[in-house]
Amino acid sequence: MKFQDGGINTYDKSRATEGFTLFAPLRHDKGYLINMDGEVVNQWQLNTGGVNRCRLTDSGNLFITEMSEDGPPLYAGKGGRIREY
Repeated sequence: MKFQDGGINTYDKSRATEGFTLFAPLRHDKGYLINMDGEVVNQWQLNTGGVNRCRLTDSGNLFITEMSEDGPPLYAGKGGRIREY
């Protein structure tokens, strides 16, 4: 399965640095790790939508900032939480 919600307009394998891309779309319920061909290598089901930052831990778990359902509506400065999956 290739990730189709976004996309790469140009991919020149001879000029690209080999690796993976880790991302969790804002307010989306999944985090993704994709390879250079856009194929999903791993995905994580999130409890709430992701917010900007995610990293892989040394053990391969996803460490991410998440939105909080508590408190005021989502505005700059609203609190959230960090979670490891």
